[in-house]
Amino acid sequence: MHQITAKVERIDLEGGFWGIIDMDTKKKYLPDEELPIIFQQNGLMVNIVFEPSTMSSAFQWGRMIHILRIEKVE
Repeated sequence: MHQITAKVERIDLEGGFWGIIDMDTKKKYLPDEELPIIFQQNGLMVNIVFEPSTMSSAFQWGRMIHILRIEKVE
């Protein structure tokens, strides 16, 4: 399990998708499930607990992760 503070970003490639960028390392992550609508806000800061995903993606952007918990940074 990993925990990061990150920024949600709308990536306009291949039809568009929501990505996660770690604020400390600048690593890019791609959730293996659609983010809940409440978190689909460009530039939103979030705390995320995740584990690596075994799924693959056609988007060729970031590392696939499975989000266990996500919350807005207050």
